[in-house]
Amino acid sequence: MEMKQKIDMEKLISLAHSLSNVEAMIVEDDIRANEKLSNSLNNYFKAMYSAYNGEEALNIYRKRKPQVVFIDITMPGMSGLEVAEKIRKNQKDQIIIFISASDQPKHLAKAIELGALDFISKPCNMHRLQGILEKIVEQKENMRYQTSLVTTVLQDERMQRIAQKENTTKSAIAFRAIEKYLDELDKESEVL
Repeated sequence: MEMKQKIDMEKLISLAHSLSNVEAMIVEDDIRANEKLSNSLNNYFKAMYSAYNGEEALNIYRKRKPQVVFIDITMPGMSGLEVAEKIRKNQKDQIIIFISASDQPKHLAKAIELGALDFISKPCNMHRLQGILEKIVEQKENMRYQTSLVTTVLQDERMQRIAQKENTTKSAIAFRAIEKYLDELDKESEVL
């Protein structure tokens, strides 16, 4: 048992290091739940912001642009789903984790439609939070890789020649190539 706890502590330390440049926000109307989750996650992120309603969340989001947002689905006034929808309109790749005390299918379906990375059921334990932190790190690494890939492609001189020949932009050529690559991956996964 002692060995397992040590491995978990090493993993938590690694996660804290990986997320040390990432800012996060918790949107939870229940003050105690907001503080508890904020205290549990505070050591993993560069900064942790708290909002207690949808309007406050959007104001903080506009000013701070946290890379990760934890949102309670059910709140008075603007729901967490509405907050996520407004954030998603401006930031398509925003990492959003929903918080919920219930598992109503209509809410979960809408959260999935909005591109939720994961869900936290209340109450949440540290083991579950660790799994979510691991997903956030993985998502950030994937986003960093995709950005690097697009940058590399856009800087390629061959892309410039193709773009000039086809009378279009390097971005259009790059996105077409990435789309083709993703289509091929989809076809491979269908075979498996």
